[in-house]
Amino acid sequence: MKKMLLMGSILFSMMCFSGNALAAGYGEAGCGLGSLVWQDASKQKDPVFQILASTTNGTFGSQTFGITTGTSNCNDSIFKVEKEREVFAAINFSTLVKEMAMGEGDNLNTLASLYGCTETNFSDFGTVTQQNFGSIITSSETTHKDMLMNLNGVLVKDGNLSKACTGIIG
Repeated sequence: MKKMLLMGSILFSMMCFSGNALAAGYGEAGCGLGSLVWQDASKQKDPVFQILASTTNGTFGSQTFGITTGTSNCNDSIFKVEKEREVFAAINFSTLVKEMAMGEGDNLNTLASLYGCTETNFSDFGTVTQQNFGSIITSSETTHKDMLMNLNGVLVKDGNLSKACTGIIG
């Protein structure tokens, strides 16, 4: 009876969490050393390679390390990045509004990096925010949350930045 309950729990867990793993770009074994060693096989979703990847992760403890450090295919969740942007925008809102109007500035560059843009894209990011300032800051009542939502909408529509900046949601 205990074995059956254990197997049922394992099967249920795999069914519940495997969709998230597949969306993340690695197989059911999850991120870790196994997802790197068996990378090509993981994309094929072959159960044998998933077991090998899982065993590799378990043997070397690489999944825990990868999740903690953000290595081995273990990335921060989008929710953490969104929260970082929100906190940064709340603290630096008035400065960000001024820098968006000018199209440049240190805080604007930091916001660009929180959207996953590299330094080579900072100038384009500033130009886009300046050119679309009226769509991003729609009134004197615009909050930092409104600004981020409007900015994301503008960035999604921009052909270059939507591809270059990895943290744009859309």
